[in-house]
Amino acid sequence: MQMTIDHEVSATAAGSGLLTRLNRRKGAFLLGFCVTAGVVGLVFSALPRTYRASAALMVASNEAVLHSGTSTAEAQRLGDPADIESQMLMLRSPRLVRMILDDPKITAALVEDCVAARTNTWATRLIARATKPEDCEVLATSRQAALQRLEGAFSVGPTGRSRVIEVSFVSPVPETAVLLANALVDAYLSDDKARKVDTHDNAINWLSAEIDRSGQELRKAELGIETYRSEHGIVRGQSASISSERLSALSQQLAAAQAAQAQAAARLDQFSSGGDAQEVLSSRTVADLKQMASQIGARYADLRQRFGDNYPLAQSLGEQKRDLDRRIEQESRLVGVSLKRDVRASAARVAELKAQFDSMMKDVGTAGGAEAGIAIMVRDVEARREIYVEQLKKVNVLQTERRLLTGDARLVHYAEVPERPWFPKRLPFVAVGFVMASAIGTGLGLLRDRGDRTLRISSNLPQVAGVSVVGYIPWVRQRRGARWPVHHLFNPTPLQEAIRALYSRCFLVSGEAPRTLMVGSSDMNEGKTFLTLAMALFAVTTGRRVLVIEADLRRPTFRTALNLPDGVGLSEFLRDVAPIRGKESLDEIVTQHHGLDIIAAGAPVMSSTELLSSSRFDTLISLAEATYDLVIVDSPPTMLLMDAQVLARRVGGIIYCASYGHSQLHRVIQGVRGLTDAGGRVLGLVVGGMRGSEQPSYGIKRLSSVSAMLGRP
Repeated sequence: MQMTIDHEVSATAAGSGLLTRLNRRKGAFLLGFCVTAGVVGLVFSALPRTYRASAALMVASNEAVLHSGTSTAEAQRLGDPADIESQMLMLRSPRLVRMILDDPKITAALVEDCVAARTNTWATRLIARATKPEDCEVLATSRQAALQRLEGAFSVGPTGRSRVIEVSFVSPVPETAVLLANALVDAYLSDDKARKVDTHDNAINWLSAEIDRSGQELRKAELGIETYRSEHGIVRGQSASISSERLSALSQQLAAAQAAQAQAAARLDQFSSGGDAQEVLSSRTVADLKQMASQIGARYADLRQRFGDNYPLAQSLGEQKRDLDRRIEQESRLVGVSLKRDVRASAARVAELKAQFDSMMKDVGTAGGAEAGIAIMVRDVEARREIYVEQLKKVNVLQTERRLLTGDARLVHYAEVPERPWFPKRLPFVAVGFVMASAIGTGLGLLRDRGDRTLRISSNLPQVAGVSVVGYIPWVRQRRGARWPVHHLFNPTPLQEAIRALYSRCFLVSGEAPRTLMVGSSDMNEGKTFLTLAMALFAVTTGRRVLVIEADLRRPTFRTALNLPDGVGLSEFLRDVAPIRGKESLDEIVTQHHGLDIIAAGAPVMSSTELLSSSRFDTLISLAEATYDLVIVDSPPTMLLMDAQVLARRVGGIIYCASYGHSQLHRVIQGVRGLTDAGGRVLGLVVGGMRGSEQPSYGIKRLSSVSAMLGRP
């Protein structure tokens, strides 16, 4: 039975919406929200304020940045993620950290950072007091301590898919974050440039050594050529070797000598054939002699013709002419001898030159192999000379590049002093705190609601309880100094309209309106007595005679709540004790209050169940029904005593009262079913204590506080 009721209770609770459940558990929600928000705020105030400074540099050579004609291999290397990762590893290397620690400003900034980290917030100050404080001054004297503090402190990462690398440092002091981030970037740029300068210097030094070695080898080779030439007698002329030039000269001389020999032989042949040779004709002596012979011959012929052969002058001239002829012949013979001598000299010259030419030919043939070796050596020397010249040019280019050299990494921007803390950020922290507080508040409210088994109105409550909900009584504030809020029944209030609606459903709409009505509840303080008196007073305003019977004989409350005078009551009547004078009249135990007849419980008794089960109570009910239009019985709690079950079968109808958010739903269900099982007729369930903000969530139209009130009829 209990398991069935719990299941029905769970099904009823599950039928409520999330917002509805949170609305009725807004106290738990606000508690969870405020506590979480307070904790988040406390954590926010405890977290140390840190500032983040970021510098950026781009890993790309000047050629890749300024020119699009970079080679494919270079472009792939510069765009390779592995290359970017390598550069980031270099930025994280301890070597660069050691480089920046050489600056005294860095160590001073580390000391300031350490001090600020200990005094940043109240939490860090408490931690510093509770634990052994770190000696910040050791950072200025111990390089190893400073290195350990900076190890892993830098944040290095790529910016998207670009070649830009961001270098960040977080510190409680903004200036320290800027100083360290920029120091690491400067160290990397300097190291990158120094690396390229060292590479060029190494190349220049190597090329210089190669140039010295090549120069020495070149000079040694040239000296070897000259030594080889001198050893093999190879002297070079203007355009060829001396042997070749001498051979050419001998060839020319031999040709000239042979031509002169032929010419001399031709003149000799001409002279020998009896003709006047050219040398004879060109001889000055012969020409003079012939001229003198011609002159003398002319005079001799003239004298012979004139004077005859015997003329002395003619004979003298004839003798002179003959003498001149002899001399001419003698000179001609001398010319012939000279021609023969020239022919012999030419032949000797030709023979001599031919012998020299043949000898020179042998020498040139012998020196041919040496000339080939010389040519090979000369080509080797020329190749060495070209290499030497190229090395000189390359050294000049490298020296020029070194003066204009920059690193592959280029600065994008330096870090600037941050104006706002990097952590914790106020807006994200507030947003996260709000979400956490809302989530925890919602969870706490739902857990509280899930664990709550009090009455919560839902659409399937009538099916669960077995009766319909016939009324909702709003929560009213008790006026100071009043025993109970009776003033609400006579002033235009939602309570008056709620009682009016309840009365209409129970007595006007129903075809079989009971004359005897019992108001019950599962436990105490669920509004049973208030509802009893409220309905009775409203019924009085409709012109009916109403009697209210307080049947709770163990804990009576009417006299105190209504400030009634002391007197006999129900317990005395049922016990039939003095001073009751008659048994057929109720006047002795009825008390008037605001036009309402009330039978108070009287003196408390422990035998309430027995008294209510007696015939005198039946007599009381019979008398009341005969005298009054409506009798309302205020019963004891159903789940605490059996009195309500005893009364259930003696009344015409039962209104079961429950308090919203207070009454346990399973006890309400058990109470209703207990009364039904006892033979009672449960007209419906009245839920009291409904607040105005909760009524719309359960299908109750909020009542107007003025225009809907009808006042007292």
